[in-house]
Amino acid sequence: MLGLSFLHPYALAALAAVAVPIIIHLWGRQRAPEILFPSLRLLQQAQRRTSRFVRLRQLLVLLLRMLIIALLVLAFAGPISSGGCWLAPRRTTALLLLDDSSSMALRQGTRTSFDLARRAAARIIQSLSAGDEAALLVTSAAEMGSQAGPTRSPAAVARQLERLAVSDVSARLDGGMAAAADLLAQAGTPSGAVFVLTDCQATAFGASAGAARDLPENTALFIVDVGPAEWRNTGWQDLQLLTNFPLPGRPVTVRATLHTHGWEAGRRVAVSLTADGKPQPGRTVTAQQPGPSFVQFQHVFASAGEHWLAVGLPPDDLPGDDRRYLSLVVRPSAAVLVVETPAKRRRPSEFLVPALNPPLDARGDRADILRPKVVAPSELSADRLAAADLVIWADVPTCDAATAQALGDFVRRGGGLLVLLGSAVEPATYNSVFLPAICAAGRITIGERSGDPSQRERYFAITEFDTSGPPLAAFAEPQAGDLSSIHFFARWDLHAPGATVRASFDDGSPALVETSQGQGRVAVLSLALDPAWSDAPQRAVFVPLVHRLAYHLARGATRAIPDLATGREIALTLSGAARSRRVRLRRPGGVEQQRPIEPGARRLRLGPARRRGIYDLAVEEGGTVARHVFAANTPTPEFDLTKAPPEAIRRWAGRPVRILPVAKLAELSAAALPRSADLAVPLLVLAALLLAVESALSLSRRRSAKPAAE
Repeated sequence: MLGLSFLHPYALAALAAVAVPIIIHLWGRQRAPEILFPSLRLLQQAQRRTSRFVRLRQLLVLLLRMLIIALLVLAFAGPISSGGCWLAPRRTTALLLLDDSSSMALRQGTRTSFDLARRAAARIIQSLSAGDEAALLVTSAAEMGSQAGPTRSPAAVARQLERLAVSDVSARLDGGMAAAADLLAQAGTPSGAVFVLTDCQATAFGASAGAARDLPENTALFIVDVGPAEWRNTGWQDLQLLTNFPLPGRPVTVRATLHTHGWEAGRRVAVSLTADGKPQPGRTVTAQQPGPSFVQFQHVFASAGEHWLAVGLPPDDLPGDDRRYLSLVVRPSAAVLVVETPAKRRRPSEFLVPALNPPLDARGDRADILRPKVVAPSELSADRLAAADLVIWADVPTCDAATAQALGDFVRRGGGLLVLLGSAVEPATYNSVFLPAICAAGRITIGERSGDPSQRERYFAITEFDTSGPPLAAFAEPQAGDLSSIHFFARWDLHAPGATVRASFDDGSPALVETSQGQGRVAVLSLALDPAWSDAPQRAVFVPLVHRLAYHLARGATRAIPDLATGREIALTLSGAARSRRVRLRRPGGVEQQRPIEPGARRLRLGPARRRGIYDLAVEEGGTVARHVFAANTPTPEFDLTKAPPEAIRRWAGRPVRILPVAKLAELSAAALPRSADLAVPLLVLAALLLAVESALSLSRRRSAKPAAE
């Protein structure tokens, strides 16, 4: 039995129009006039025979008109059937959704996963019959909104396949399914099949469910798995800037995360660093298995401005994660506000200012990389805070609510705050007003005071400190200085349940704690760095300690275009004031585009970042050129080739789906594809033939009526 369905079933309501010819027939039927004739027997018999023929012809015309209306309504309702005929051949549309993400570049022997997917797509196209349609869609184009409609030319689709290459965009099949539904709606066939050719990595299917529910009802879904059963890889997962405030002439530290899969433990890997396009000395590290390995690099930039770094690995079977990029801004200097109470006899600035900006030689020349300025709490205006990168709150006795709120806003906008607790501090005011404003309430509180500055023979020492990252990472090397050499004669007890302890005393109590607030950082030192409470200013480690804290806490550069993931749009906010404006963008590989900027435009959009690497953007506005360097990296989950289990794929699809390894694709014959015939054309042809018959009968009726009337 042939299956019959309708594309527009709501149109069947128009079948009520079949009653229109009946109503017209009943309304317009006329009774024959009565004419008195002689009672002639032969004439009466002839009249009865003529009346029967007329009634039969009228009934036939009525039925034809009703049938014509019914056929037209059925045709416009879009009838489709699994059967076919010479007027309505059975056809299908094959839509090929090709995964062209970075993971498809994995080499399997002499071919990549993408090569296997293209060969499978070509085999599917060759199996189509005459009259079938085909369409090709890649996941990167689906994510970016670029797609082409179905075509009945298999050769055209084959040419598209030959031109395709692996992209640097991660796979997101949800967008591909939405684009496939739109393409099938444009197809000229009532049924179709969607072939998803992918390596079936779990991250590509995502956490959503029912992604294929919008496909037309008469559409079959096939997942063709071209990925390997086993794989191994070494690649970069992340590249992070550890130096919060990069300065010229100072070491910039970055940490790269190296991940291995499928290799034996203790594998030696050669790693490299590139700075502004220039290779730096490399080294060999031991990769952990399983899990990540952290590799730190340092580089010194001679000048301020826009710079970039890249870490690299030797080529392997999966090239997409062998290189990772990072852009950064090196600032010429940092503005530091040292806030203290002028009434004190011996002020902390006497020791902090020379440590922040020490003389370079006997002549007193200074580098001016850290530019300190001493102010009183009452002089801490909004303008001064806006121009500062770091505020050192040095043993200030108390703080009013307005100043505390201003400092809290300064930190949330990205500024750094270092709090030094000395003998003048009032703990009650700090716990109730100051500390809740600069960080969340309860994160850091001040307890009792310990020690006696007058008893110099009894002191505290820092014996534990975190060297896994800034600000104290440099002190892991002996040449950087020995923090345990400083003697502290008094301190405040800190309670920091919501903060990170960076250093502790020999009795386990916190010496330095740190917390984040908004975009900035707050560090609290449980003592004052002055001769009254410690001998820190007399120690060689004092200047490096102050500098490390300042570099870590100071406000970093605000990036107009931060580093982004491949596939994301490149956008920049403009001033909109200059009349003459142009933009030049150099993409990875040296591809450059230049164009003028429309007058009055406040937002510049340059399309998606399709390739991973370094982008160099120059914007000319009114004779000045602003340069922006930023990096684009493929998201790390793209290189996790762990396969999605079949139940996860079925949940993602939300409809029946057939999962095929690429090796078994040959078992799928063309007859297995859903095919159906569009019956609208045969119905319209039949309606036209019946209309011709009805017209002929109506015309013969009018001709026979003329002699009778005469």
